[in-house]
Amino acid sequence: MNIKTAFKWIFLLFSLSVGNSQDFTAIERIAVIDGYICKDPGQGRFPGPNVLIVNELMQTIEIPQGTTTNSVIIRIKEDGSFILAQSTHRKTDEGFFVPLSRWKIGASSIFIVILEGEKRIAYINSTEMTLGISFILKADDRYIVFFIDKNGHPCAVDTNGFRYKGKDVPALLENCDPEKYLESQLRARELKMERKFLAGEALIWGRTYYGKVESLTSLWNKMVYLTTGTPLQYDLQGNGYQANFRYKSINLPSSIWILDPGGRHLEKIDIVPHSRILDEYESGRLFSASWYVGFGGNIYYFVSGDEFTEVFRIRRTWGTPDMYALAINGYTEDTYGEYVKKVLPEMSAEELRLLRNYLYAIYGYEFRDATLAAFFEKQVWYERKAGVGSEGIALSESRQRLLELVRTEEQTRR
Repeated sequence: MNIKTAFKWIFLLFSLSVGNSQDFTAIERIAVIDGYICKDPGQGRFPGPNVLIVNELMQTIEIPQGTTTNSVIIRIKEDGSFILAQSTHRKTDEGFFVPLSRWKIGASSIFIVILEGEKRIAYINSTEMTLGISFILKADDRYIVFFIDKNGHPCAVDTNGFRYKGKDVPALLENCDPEKYLESQLRARELKMERKFLAGEALIWGRTYYGKVESLTSLWNKMVYLTTGTPLQYDLQGNGYQANFRYKSINLPSSIWILDPGGRHLEKIDIVPHSRILDEYESGRLFSASWYVGFGGNIYYFVSGDEFTEVFRIRRTWGTPDMYALAINGYTEDTYGEYVKKVLPEMSAEELRLLRNYLYAIYGYEFRDATLAAFFEKQVWYERKAGVGSEGIALSESRQRLLELVRTEEQTRR
């Protein structure tokens, strides 16, 4: 069936301030999909689409249709319109999937899974883990997924299917990045957790302690997230995210809370006013949702009701500017563009140089500079493509415009 005739698509794109002091953080409703029905009798607890697959480089959002093998793909174009496509996907439960090289790494409140094609390499269920994936690291030709178990202790599983716990976990961290491991050990000392960190009883990476919500609440002596059972997601700077999707009539806010590694709230984003489903639906009407936080902190989510599905994006404007998010998003003439113009002059000359190289690194550019090559090889999202230089990379329009702004800013420093 032709996807364009199967669904009636209505494009809506708007930016609305959600309380950031600089008025840069905005919710963008990418599309409303009329006829993408959540109601799917006989599918049990999860009656509609519950999975999200985002390719930030290609600017695609894939939503598998419930527990079927059908998917629809939205590709966001430079002019704000979109291209529709149809695909297939392995049947799975709710959650999100991260495509990395030849693997897909998925997670939700009830599982962590590693797939290679249709082959399941590893599966961690809710009796073994809590709150989903903490972070992913790259080591040689494999990826390592770190998470915490029900007792709050660190564990890991790699794309070969091997599992790790106890003292094996800090050993893995040190092997992946000795410099950041030392930073993590110093942070553990600050938090009075060094013994637990070295013994593999506390998961700390960089400045962030990856604990259960109860542990984080106790550490910072305040309510840091909305609920204890909803998964946390993290960007590569170690900021933690929790999203809560509820009917308006339920006395629990539908919002996204973002916490920095020091326990400070960066954002509390109210998502109800931007969703007809969350704003209008009452208890008894079916709806489902899923969300994903990209490596740089962009947030993608959808809310699917029994009449239509809404698809949203929130581009990263909170906390310390993230190079990866800036490179992915590029420059656009909107609220986000105002944010870009604000942060570029605040960057150092070295940061501007690094951002310029990020714009090529996300395409797999093979760096000849040894320092840059070593830096990007550590990045979990970077996949070097042998022989690919700048002449073989066609930047998107928004990324080309960001590159020009960076170069202009660099010129002013000379």
